[in-house]
Amino acid sequence: MALSERLRAIISMIPGNKCTADIGTDHGFVPISVVSEGIAEHAIASDVRKGPLTRAEAHIREAGLSDRIDCRLGDGLSVLAPGEAEVIVIAGMGGMLMTRILGEAPKTARSARHLVLSPHRDEYELRTYLWDQGFVIEDETMVREDGKYYPVIRTRKAEEGEFSEREAREQPTAQELRFGPVLLRKRPAVFRDYLKEMYRKTEAEIRHLKAQEASASVEHALRKKMEELSAIQEALIPADPDRKLRIRKMTEEDLDALDELLADPDVMQYLEEPYNRAKAARFLKNAGLCDPPRIYAAEEDGRFAGYVIFHGYDEDSMEIGWVLRKEYWGRGIASSLTEMLLESTFSMEKDAVIECDPAQYATQHIALKYGFLREEDREGLAVYRLKRPQT
Repeated sequence: MALSERLRAIISMIPGNKCTADIGTDHGFVPISVVSEGIAEHAIASDVRKGPLTRAEAHIREAGLSDRIDCRLGDGLSVLAPGEAEVIVIAGMGGMLMTRILGEAPKTARSARHLVLSPHRDEYELRTYLWDQGFVIEDETMVREDGKYYPVIRTRKAEEGEFSEREAREQPTAQELRFGPVLLRKRPAVFRDYLKEMYRKTEAEIRHLKAQEASASVEHALRKKMEELSAIQEALIPADPDRKLRIRKMTEEDLDALDELLADPDVMQYLEEPYNRAKAARFLKNAGLCDPPRIYAAEEDGRFAGYVIFHGYDEDSMEIGWVLRKEYWGRGIASSLTEMLLESTFSMEKDAVIECDPAQYATQHIALKYGFLREEDREGLAVYRLKRPQT
């Protein structure tokens, strides 16, 4: 029995257990595999349609496992009694349908030790539902099969007392709900490929929309695609766990820290005259809260260290840069942020550009350190460019 990459990924996420239930079993390959490989002692194969269940029964007989795998015809979790299955697997359908299946039998869903879910769309809605219902995402992976990407999510019910503490401490971000908290942290190669492909696709869709005649519907569609591009662009920026550095989208709560940064004459020496609070607020709105943003907050160990510049410079390049609080100068943080931005830029298959005042020697030093070449002077600024690696 040859298993697809997707089914193999699903099986790899199933921990050892007494009974695994595969909801929407289709050919029955998951229950056959978990029992024959010793992952589960017994299994339940269920499907809402008789045809797939009949095929599953035939495959189970051929494997000689009819005494250890029970086949059941029925919709969703209605085929299970609460506590009957330690692991429930649901795959091959959209996230919204999964939320319906789980929502129609909440007692059964919560009685399982683990849920292993592999939606082919609506992952945001599914992760939101899981959070709202008190489930904890333990692990995630992703596979590419037949030109499509499939996430696999393993979740469990939060233990008593765990969720209230976790809710206050670790409310998931929109990025975590959209792309997956574990995938964003682990950043496996297939996930990075997925982000790159989504970025190229969304950029092409935006160009197509901009070429159309203006209308309310086109404007709405363009705004949604710009929001998508913003989310993908942020997800493409890696973290630096060793230095506890993180680049994230700005929020309105960043105004106080940004105001303090931009009011510092030493910080603004090569930029502009120091800002007042009103000008800092306009800058935050126009550069940090737009889609996609032109600047992002830079944090070290959860503290606001300044902001990075990261936005389209021309069709083939991204402008990168950084403006840091004085206490973060001279500590190598600008170099680390540069490396993070370069990785993201090259994953978009674009060149990197740095603009700076010709007297801003620290910035020029970093540009030369990473191989940038001075391309030209434009409007009083030195322009450095680093070509993308050729593949």
